[in-house]
Amino acid sequence: MKKMTPIEGVSDSERRINIWTRVPGNSPRSKFDDMDIDFDEDNTNAGRSIVGSEFREEKRALDTFTYHNVIKKGYVPETYTDEPYIIPYVVGESAPSVIVIPGGGYSCVTSDGGEYEGKTIALDLNGRGFSAFVLHYRVNPYRFPLPLLDVQRAVRFIRANAAELGVSADSVGLIGFSAGGYEAGGFINLVRGRDLFPADYAPDDVDGVDDRVDTAGLIYPVVDYRFNVPMLFNSFDAALVRDGRSRSEILEATDLTRNFDSADVAQFVTYGTADSIVGTDGAPKYAERAARAGTDVTLLPVEGADHGYGRANYIEQYLDWLEARAGK
Repeated sequence: MKKMTPIEGVSDSERRINIWTRVPGNSPRSKFDDMDIDFDEDNTNAGRSIVGSEFREEKRALDTFTYHNVIKKGYVPETYTDEPYIIPYVVGESAPSVIVIPGGGYSCVTSDGGEYEGKTIALDLNGRGFSAFVLHYRVNPYRFPLPLLDVQRAVRFIRANAAELGVSADSVGLIGFSAGGYEAGGFINLVRGRDLFPADYAPDDVDGVDDRVDTAGLIYPVVDYRFNVPMLFNSFDAALVRDGRSRSEILEATDLTRNFDSADVAQFVTYGTADSIVGTDGAPKYAERAARAGTDVTLLPVEGADHGYGRANYIEQYLDWLEARAGK
């Protein structure tokens, strides 16, 4: 198959495309009103602050990380005025496309200051003739389901503007990494086909576009919060997380295996058998549940790999899998 590359000479920041007309959940309020921040010193390890199957008070650690590594560095504003966007890597010829969703534990988006879960994957997709759109979604202190609504909007936006973007309106997929894997899996199982907008949001024409996707790649994904209970502070109101009853209800409602509803979406799942960040049980249990539902699902364990393993462990297998399902 002919190799294709995106347009050269234009920076990523210049190619950003905002996906919302009016962003649901936004307001001029300060994020600091809802955060517990050590403004003087960032001494946190966000990766370890989200780990654990038992409740642990990590709000200050996680909020401090988000402030110093995301807000203070200017990736997002201090107020609830984020503008979620996509960065296009379009190969033309009305190609099928894949939305690339970086991770970051909902403390950050790893494509801010990095490329390995964003641009690098987009270029890999381009090399096989797929257009790609790297999604920058909202994170802490935005609350569930707003980050998932950014995925839904990205799907609808690309379909609604396919002709202008130079892609096929009939073939859109997802690939997500870590928390981005939850973004992809949460969208196809909990959000797709549903109206979860805030009561004060007025939908526009794009919100009426079909939000179906054909494929989803889940790369070392979070598939529930049960091994990452402290991470709940990045996605839910602190009072709900601290209360045992409401915390249990959240864990049940956000468990993708227990709420599986995506048998119609072909899925590629890969995980490390030594993953110390999101655990090693979630991904295979999710894939087993998908298989029982008759899903076209492929599971790729990477023996001995910890979280965030390099793309050499999965990228060719994923791209071969994607090509086969796209009829390329």
